[in-house]
Amino acid sequence: LGRESTNADIAAYVALYPLANKRVLGRIQLEPEPIEYYRTLSLALAHATVYGRCVVSDLTEVDWPEAVAEVADLLVRYEAVNSALCYGVYRETLHLSLRTRDSDADAGRVMRRIVSRLGSGGGHDAMAGGQVPLQHLPALDRKRVMLVILRRFLRSVNVRKTEGRPLLAK
Repeated sequence: LGRESTNADIAAYVALYPLANKRVLGRIQLEPEPIEYYRTLSLALAHATVYGRCVVSDLTEVDWPEAVAEVADLLVRYEAVNSALCYGVYRETLHLSLRTRDSDADAGRVMRRIVSRLGSGGGHDAMAGGQVPLQHLPALDRKRVMLVILRRFLRSVNVRKTEGRPLLAK
């Protein structure tokens, strides 16, 4: 249950939890991960750049699209930021994930703004996702799309300085 849970969500949880197989739930939560999972995390941290109170990470190519959201969930927990944007390409589509702890933000609105006329996106106050099809774009245009997305994101969250600093010092 997240902070956007409704009373109906809580009631469903309370009603269903006693019926759940706790051993299976435990295995799901502690599912073994392949080495690619850790390679993705390593790449995400190496590529993470901090802009003001935001962190952005380009995961380049990903082996599974959910990796983008998992990394955003991890990076938004960094104490010096309140928003995290992650993106990576899976099967010729750029997948984006935005997470925020800023109570004044609307991640869904920000996502729709940054993918406007490029792809689709949406979400809620604290989390959002988007997709931009890339199959017909040459490599140079793909880089431009990612630069446009970065600029739109920074503008949407009122970060005027476009020079970031690496999350991890070399």
